[in-house]
Amino acid sequence: MKLKWNSFASIICLFILLTQVRQFKHQYFTPVAHELLPNKSGSEDERNKMICTKSIGFLKTHKTGSSTVFNILSRVAVAYNLSVAVPRRRHLIPSYHSAFRRSTLLPPILPTYDMIFHHVVYSQQVRNLLPSHSFWFTILREPLSYFVSSYDYYLISRFSGVNITRFLDDPIKYRRIIQEKALEMKSRTGLNAKALWYKISIFTNSLQTNCGLPEDTPASKIIEFMEQQFHLVFITEMFEESLILLKDEACLTLQDISFFKQNERKNRDAWLLSTRDQYLKNLEVAFPEYFQVYSHFKNKLQERLDADRRVGDESRELRAFNDAMKSKCLTPDDSRSNGDRVYQPVEIRQLSISPNASEECRMMTSSEATMTDILKTRHRENYGGNE
Repeated sequence: MKLKWNSFASIICLFILLTQVRQFKHQYFTPVAHELLPNKSGSEDERNKMICTKSIGFLKTHKTGSSTVFNILSRVAVAYNLSVAVPRRRHLIPSYHSAFRRSTLLPPILPTYDMIFHHVVYSQQVRNLLPSHSFWFTILREPLSYFVSSYDYYLISRFSGVNITRFLDDPIKYRRIIQEKALEMKSRTGLNAKALWYKISIFTNSLQTNCGLPEDTPASKIIEFMEQQFHLVFITEMFEESLILLKDEACLTLQDISFFKQNERKNRDAWLLSTRDQYLKNLEVAFPEYFQVYSHFKNKLQERLDADRRVGDESRELRAFNDAMKSKCLTPDDSRSNGDRVYQPVEIRQLSISPNASEECRMMTSSEATMTDILKTRHRENYGGNE
């Protein structure tokens, strides 16, 4: 009898121990929904055995369609109850134009998270927020539309002294003027000067600044760095196709990655069509690094799509799904918007929600600020803590 009791007691103790280990792991090392990817630096055999993961790092960049990616990843985090590194204050990590500090995250601060997708300058400290075997990606946009949109967004005319058409006529000249302003701002003290310096730097050296690299890093080194750090580079002009590849990596559904374009400029730049080729030539001379990096990753993505026709088929399914969701969620009435948009220096197209829209529709049209508030609430519910 004593032997049986000891065996039974051992089983109970083992059960309690396993339960406590599971609770500890959930509290401090938030579990992902699937087996995780090995580190990208692993062997070819390891990479061939990759199984989908929901441990995802996204280097969010300005004026590339990243707000739409943000909305998708936010909804994925909510749907699968994933931990997200969210900012402590407002909806931006306040050190996104300086060195990253963990203290800028909402407490309680976890050893690791499942996801990060707010604006932040990339660094090893940022990468360490996620498990070493996480899936990392970023996004690039076609150069001409990127620079035109960024010029307005960052109010670069305040520093160059000319409008966008004059800038495009001679971008080499005005890039030099803008960079001189940047050096002036960098030498000053105070948060306002630092913020202005960041705006200029992110315009003139966007890739280096976002990746946390020196401003004089050549294109070849930027490409090498991005190849090492990111498993996938989205191309905005191949957005649906890029999303299908993310869906495959993270075992998501078409519903998970469905989207409405966020923060889209209301008045598109039709005036560029007649002078597009000349402006592209001018910009390529002034910003050769951006063109070379964009061309490299666009060609790489195109080769991947050519080798897998299934991606094209599924991207067409995604477009059809998006159209169905628009009919379900949106109304052509421009007077009804989803509100609480973050201030933008250019006019942004508002998403008008149907009167009887579902919760899913509302989340698909919610701003970054709203989605961040939702993520903060869930973080407090799951892990406790206050501001």
